[in-house]
Amino acid sequence: MTGAADLVLRLFGRRRTGLWIETVNRARRAVNQGRLEEAEGLLRRASPSEPRAEARFREEAARSWHAIALRWAQRDEDRKAIAAFGEVIRLAPGNQEAWHQLGHLREDAGQIEAAKTAYETYGALAREKGDREDETLALSHLGDLALDRDDPDEAASCFDRALRIAESVDDQEQVSSLLRRCGDAARAREAWNEAERCYRRALEHDQSRDDQEDRLRSLERLGYLAKVRDDWDKAARLYRQVLELAQEQGNRLEVARALEALSFISGEQGDVDAAEAEIKRALSIFSTLERRSDVADCLLDLCSIADEGDRPREAAEHARAALEIYDELGDRGGTARAFAKLGCAETEFEDFDAAERHFAESLRLWRQLDEPWHLAWVQEKLAFAKFERCELDRALEAYQSALQLYHEHGDPDDAGGCLAQIGYVHEARGEIADAEACWREAIALFEKAGATEDAEALRQEAFGGR
Repeated sequence: MTGAADLVLRLFGRRRTGLWIETVNRARRAVNQGRLEEAEGLLRRASPSEPRAEARFREEAARSWHAIALRWAQRDEDRKAIAAFGEVIRLAPGNQEAWHQLGHLREDAGQIEAAKTAYETYGALAREKGDREDETLALSHLGDLALDRDDPDEAASCFDRALRIAESVDDQEQVSSLLRRCGDAARAREAWNEAERCYRRALEHDQSRDDQEDRLRSLERLGYLAKVRDDWDKAARLYRQVLELAQEQGNRLEVARALEALSFISGEQGDVDAAEAEIKRALSIFSTLERRSDVADCLLDLCSIADEGDRPREAAEHARAALEIYDELGDRGGTARAFAKLGCAETEFEDFDAAERHFAESLRLWRQLDEPWHLAWVQEKLAFAKFERCELDRALEAYQSALQLYHEHGDPDDAGGCLAQIGYVHEARGEIADAEACWREAIALFEKAGATEDAEALRQEAFGGR
């Protein structure tokens, strides 16, 4: 009797074990056929009958949950993918790749602290296993997150640690990429010389590896740095190299971006015809590539060029076209910029009612977006429209509102330009002493900002050079 009972128990135990294996296999088949909810239900019901089967069950179930998570991610069902990766980690806490992918999903969902935790765990697991490549990757992700959080010091720390690891294992491609990231962190701190050193070192690595794509990335960053530092000749030279490389590689998107940058530089150098030709070439490429946001940006650039060329009605047409695209894309910042540009053009051809309506729309959006500098800029343009209508009290009120925002959120030259305009309002009101006080303060602010040409121009116009 005892032997027969043992046999029954052994057979029953095998049958029970076979049940969870069959359930997991059914879930796997459901995943392969795209029936993800069914697969999830099956896995939640599956459980081993014996403690000794627990380890194998967790391994097989985790593998199936991982497949489900990847399928959800492919369908852009990020919330469901995050939940599925949570199941993977519950069953297999040491699954390095699951933590990595969970970090990406959390980051894309804007769950920054959760993404940071996932990347930190991914890096810690890689370090425990001596996986230097994945440890470097985890630190790179953490550095990118820190940059997104406007914490360049933390970003620099992560990138520096990753760079040391990449150099220790002689991973030259990663070294180049991390040098660019170190440069980005330095640029975010406005440490321009340090940023340039990093980008130059990255470029040397790119050239030694004959990696033309990475060389383009390094040159583009050096060009941007020169542009930010107002070194227009150097910026133009670097972006022409970017343009040439992008053309050789057949990279039309980078061609368009280089042309867009060159257009801006040409405008700063006073070559308006070149600026217009370059931005039109960029616009044509972006249109072909169906990059609608970039198309709208180019249209606003054309609006500015037309406005500066005393072609306000053409400027208004470009602004309206950009406005339509931004509105369709749900881009509130772009829409706010387009409304403001349209208002500026309408001010020029004296459709003041329309201009004020569009400035009001722009201000409404910038308030929603909590962008005080842009608020100040649009408030200043609204003030000018009121000044042109000879509504001097309302113009003064609008300028003073803009000035306060510039003092709190802008640079000294922003405040200086606004004060100069306030001086002209006082002059129009016959308040000469107040006007001269504003101009003197504006000149002092220009000089403080290093804008000596602006200071001298105002001194000549307001005081005859005195």
